[in-house]
Amino acid sequence: MKVFTVATCVFFGLFCLIPQSCFAQPVIHRAIEPAQVLLDLVLKEQNLTLYLTIPGSALPLLSSSKNNNELVNRLNETRSLWQINPEAQCTLASQRIITTPDNNQKHGNTDIQGFFDFNCQSPAAIESITPNLEKTLPGVKQLNLWLTTDDWQNKQAIMMPGGIIIMQP
Repeated sequence: MKVFTVATCVFFGLFCLIPQSCFAQPVIHRAIEPAQVLLDLVLKEQNLTLYLTIPGSALPLLSSSKNNNELVNRLNETRSLWQINPEAQCTLASQRIITTPDNNQKHGNTDIQGFFDFNCQSPAAIESITPNLEKTLPGVKQLNLWLTTDDWQNKQAIMMPGGIIIMQP
């Protein structure tokens, strides 16, 4: 027969009174991950290129459009998806949006990908870029981006709506 000491009983008594959350690992909430858009942003000399990817699995969460071609047409027709400081004097040189098959999807969804190429007369004046995706993609919750310039690169997660891309290392 084992004899429990007073210290052992106190330890187990306190252990039972301490909330279990004190011992639990942090919980990562991934609820917004499916409603995300991916963006690679490259500023090289006077050329600013934004490469947008909308995963096929995210499309039902991002837009009420049942037809991917309808969404592609809306993205192609919208010329104000990205608001850049006027002092940078950036002009949209080209914009093209396409759909590409996602081989991992069982439901036939396709990814939407697009390029937005800007020529900027004063690229040093680009301090931030404001995405205007809410009208075209009303369900977007997060914009995950890689930002690369001639001198530095970083990764940002922008919460939407209302997020701003900050152009600094």
